[in-house]
Amino acid sequence: MKKLMIAVALLCATQAMAGDGQRVIGNWYVTSEADRFGDGGTFLAMTGSAGLGLAVRCIKKELSLALLDLSNDPKPLATGDVFALKLRTDKQPIREAFGKAISERLIQIPTDKDAVRSIRDGAETAVRIETTRGVVTTNVFKTRGARQAFADLVKECPLE
Repeated sequence: MKKLMIAVALLCATQAMAGDGQRVIGNWYVTSEADRFGDGGTFLAMTGSAGLGLAVRCIKKELSLALLDLSNDPKPLATGDVFALKLRTDKQPIREAFGKAISERLIQIPTDKDAVRSIRDGAETAVRIETTRGVVTTNVFKTRGARQAFADLVKECPLE
């Protein structure tokens, strides 16, 4: 039931990205839309935890991570706000990053192939978000099944 609720929430939150394919693989909701002009499509794999979605994205051949507020009563983000983030997959070293709110519900996080590989190969990824006002939240995302969920994404944005 929990997986179904996550899939429905993610489907609703990403309808604008609908296109060539949508499916649920393990804990992941996956969408893919090939570009019709060869500039690279939009490929997304997202998993959820306590009203927050963690997305691994390949948009026009560029990797990024995103955090999406999927809660019933979201507190709107101010576009342009910057968030300090810490990400840790399993017992690997902690990665520090900065994310920027690009809409009322979405924080975009620049990333690299190593970070995406660690998420793909790990069992869980913890994300700690700190606002400029010092509010800190931590979510843990189950990432098993990511290798299969990332299959289309890594064709467009190779990790090796």
